[in-house]
Amino acid sequence: MNPIFLGFGVKPYAVIIWRKGDENKSKTICFDECELQTALAMHINPNGFYHRYEPQIYYSA
Repeated sequence: MNPIFLGFGVKPYAVIIWRKGDENKSKTICFDECELQTALAMHINPNGFYHRYEPQIYYSA
């Protein structure tokens, strides 16, 4: 597998803001749909770190 080099000017596919109530707790930057689905799977898993937070997804324009 060839490496993917990321640098300035690369726009993310989506950004997930993990919220608890009215507070932003964490941010996940996803560069493709696969990374987005992997991050959301952490929310679905009852033993996952992000299970206690609600995701808010923002897609790049």
